Amino acid sequence: MKKTAFTALMSVAAIGSLCLPVAAKTYRAPEIRFENVAVEQHDDEVSVSMSIDAATLRPGRNREYTLTPVLYNADRTDSVCFEPVTVAGRNLYILHERQGDINMLRIYRAGRVGNIDITRRGTTPQWIDSARLDVAVDVRNCCDMIRLPNVPVGTCEIPVFRPVIDPGEPELRNKDLVPKTREITGRAYINFPVNRTELYPDYMNNPAELRKIIATIDSVRNDKDLTVDSIFIKGYASPEGSYANNERLARGRTATLKDYVENMYAFPHGFIRTAYDPEDWGGLREWVEASNMPARNEILAIIDSDLAPDPKNTAIQRRFPREYAMLLATVYPELRHSDYSIYFTIRTFTNPEEIIRLTRTAPGKLSEDEVAFAISTLVPGTPQYYDLYETAARIFPANQDFCLGAANAAIARGDYRGAEMYLDRAGHSARAVYTRAVIAAMQHDYLTARSLYEQAERMGSPYAAEALRKLAEAGDGKLRIVLQNPADQKIETENVSE
Repeated sequence: MKKTAFTALMSVAAIGSLCLPVAAKTYRAPEIRFENVAVEQHDDEVSVSMSIDAATLRPGRNREYTLTPVLYNADRTDSVCFEPVTVAGRNLYILHERQGDINMLRIYRAGRVGNIDITRRGTTPQWIDSARLDVAVDVRNCCDMIRLPNVPVGTCEIPVFRPVIDPGEPELRNKDLVPKTREITGRAYINFPVNRTELYPDYMNNPAELRKIIATIDSVRNDKDLTVDSIFIKGYASPEGSYANNERLARGRTATLKDYVENMYAFPHGFIRTAYDPEDWGGLREWVEASNMPARNEILAIIDSDLAPDPKNTAIQRRFPREYAMLLATVYPELRHSDYSIYFTIRTFTNPEEIIRLTRTAPGKLSEDEVAFAISTLVPGTPQYYDLYETAARIFPANQDFCLGAANAAIARGDYRGAEMYLDRAGHSARAVYTRAVIAAMQHDYLTARSLYEQAERMGSPYAAEALRKLAEAGDGKLRIVLQNPADQKIETENVSE
């Protein structure tokens, strides 16, 4: 606790000859200097200490000053009084000696004492963090005691450092919001008669597989916010049989599927693009690698070899006939498939309310810039502002700005663990470091907070310097006293009968 000095000019009335009534006179007492004033809290006990410069206290032979430290609550309706100190003139001091008071009370003889160091203890009041410290002053002769106005010394406070969240807004990567290009992909297993390329919509499971393709296209075409740009279909055959025949089948079956889709929608020529892969060795390798089948590594070595497709298939069949039979029955049919992609454009959204609604109902239609724009229109620190930030961080978990804003939202509601989880994705920018400092400060880890604030300041954070200043002002967060301005504490002169 840093202790400071305080000087009060107290005007008091002198008292004349002991108990002799005469005309009232006015006297001004010398200044009283209070040094090393401190108020400290120790759990349920509070202590007041100060050093009183009593050298200039000259009450006269037949008078004495009694100084009593008092703590008041803010509206002075409650108080805690501490043991007083009395500086007595010669005659009253001798009277105290004769009465045996000297050993029982804190009484000093005027003119023979310099600094009086006192420490007083009492029960801590509930209002200690806003208490006011005064020194009550009484002037007494043998017969009368007069209470002079209190000398205000200072106000108690428990300094609290309140971290400020960085209100920075998310950065718009493109200032002009633009339409978004997206794609939907799918896979269909269309059945064709053996060694044929004709498509029969009602053949085997073709109705269900064709509905998958149509439903995907319709999901885009029927949405007023979307426009279909193009369709891409790629057909695959399995490694069974000769490569040349498989190439014919893959090419022909892909073209047949393209014609079917074009006829369903009357798409213009060239709207649907196609490609084909005669044998899906990539799909076969993926399945074998993920399996625990016997001879797994040997079969993978054949697949990865430089052999041509037909010798490669033959090598697996001859060296591992049992495994090949299993692949032929269960895996090869899955390698005959048609993959498709629907490319489309999503219109631009510029209405903040519409964007906010879409974050809840159709977040896939939005871009990061559109969500950032909506955030920029909200009042920072409001519940809606923080809610949108957290929603944005869920939609775009790789966006560091959104993760920072979501971390601040978690901090605002006291969820520091959640804030740290967002910060794990927020990078190491000045804002991120500053936000980590805020979390540390919120949890009263001021040593870590100070280090992080200093790092954020070096990185260019516009808020770190002010945070460091306020953190230094708060100090250790213990009870302290802020002294009154001595120049404002002149006490009105009192008239006292001599």
